[in-house]
Amino acid sequence: TTVDTTTLDTTGSLQLSATTSGPSPDPDGYIITLDGADRGVVGTDFVITITGLAPGNHTVTIGGVAANCAVQGDSVSTVVVPAGSSATVAFSVTCAEAPPPPPVPSSRPGIPFGFFRMDFTQLSSDWTSLKRVAIPETILHNLEIARSQGGRVFLQLARGHRHYQDRDHSFNLEKFKQMLDQLKGLDLDSYIADGTIAGHLMIDEPSDPSNWGGSPIPYQAVEEAARYSKSLWPNLPTLVRSTPSWLAKAPFRWTYLDGGWAQYAARFGDVHRYRDSELRAASDAGLRVVWGLNVTDGGDGSSKRPGRKRGKYSMSAEELLRYGKPLIEASSTCGFLAWMYEKDYLEDNDVLTALKTLSQAAKNQPSRSCGI
Repeated sequence: TTVDTTTLDTTGSLQLSATTSGPSPDPDGYIITLDGADRGVVGTDFVITITGLAPGNHTVTIGGVAANCAVQGDSVSTVVVPAGSSATVAFSVTCAEAPPPPPVPSSRPGIPFGFFRMDFTQLSSDWTSLKRVAIPETILHNLEIARSQGGRVFLQLARGHRHYQDRDHSFNLEKFKQMLDQLKGLDLDSYIADGTIAGHLMIDEPSDPSNWGGSPIPYQAVEEAARYSKSLWPNLPTLVRSTPSWLAKAPFRWTYLDGGWAQYAARFGDVHRYRDSELRAASDAGLRVVWGLNVTDGGDGSSKRPGRKRGKYSMSAEELLRYGKPLIEASSTCGFLAWMYEKDYLEDNDVLTALKTLSQAAKNQPSRSCGI
């Protein structure tokens, strides 16, 4: 009898498994990646077999692990798959008691409303929020100012791009973590607990290749940055300054990243279509949204007021209301940050009245944490 052996010994298989222990297992399960390709979501206790693999080295990663859980040993394993046989990889995960969700202070109604590049001393009943880079030497002083004004602020805790870029301007995850490590000795927990810190807006525009040496930051690196932030401050919402539509293209479901930031400009077309498209993406990806308007350079020209960039125009008072209200009133909105604070712009009485109207609309919305 002749046996066809042409395919018997040309491929191998891999058996993957995981066991989870502890009081609060990950509710969403884990994400398995094989040789960089997403193999889908699995449960917290699973056994799967992958067949038809080429003989040789293969790299398996278990990801999407909740902040209160930790993989025992390495989350990445390299295994040799033999021809005509099977290899095994077993992960063990231990989960602690999950922390409670961050509280939403009842004394601070609505959603935070403010500007990029606004100073802490400018927080008020109208401008209840801001986005600033955090400086270790001054962060606690500034947070006390914010707390005294009832502010809810978004901080960039690792500071700006240059602090975590390599010479070619690519993103360096280890440098990013080292910047966060500089804040380990500071007690930020009370400001997180009472909502003074509304979110950690970790990275500016990770989707923009021009910021990062010609390539966007890989999605997995963004998720790892968020995971590391959560390891230091479990109750602090993590966000990046990128649209939900970009974030939703990640080849996995976000676990540690809580939200994105969508800034509207008139060139994007109908604001309702823009809003609804980004809301669908946020819902699909399980993310919150901080909305914004490019008030300085995002107008349609009707204001006749030149923007900061050549050929651009600031938004008129009518545009502020027409664009701002649909965004503020959208579901999943957990903040509103306009680009950017300019004293001269706010000296226009019509503009100031329109912005205060939007601020009141934000106060009338249900209070929402940016955490998921």
